[in-house]
Amino acid sequence: MPIKDNTAAWLKEGRDELGKRLEKALIFLQNQTKTALSIKGPPRSLAGEFPDIESGKLRQSITHITDNEALIGWLGTNLIYARYLAGGTQYMEPRKLFEDIVEANQGALKAILKG
Repeated sequence: MPIKDNTAAWLKEGRDELGKRLEKALIFLQNQTKTALSIKGPPRSLAGEFPDIESGKLRQSITHITDNEALIGWLGTNLIYARYLAGGTQYMEPRKLFEDIVEANQGALKAILKG
């Protein structure tokens, strides 16, 4: 009696499940980031704080992309000035952004990814 190899099906099923968890984790991070960026000034944000809302464009631009085949995800924005907010400039100290959201939510992310 021949043995049926189900390895490919099991791997696909596992990858699909991990892809769903990755998508859920990125949606969670996206929502957490948008919440953190919902603070209205004045006064303006200080170094080490999340940037205040001025136009709302930054908050609206936060999005994510997932690649379920490679099991990688990206959370970010296409707005150039986000780089200056996160990294600072010669005139402004850095503000909190994506890395701080990930760090603050490590436990929740682990729980989501574990299922």
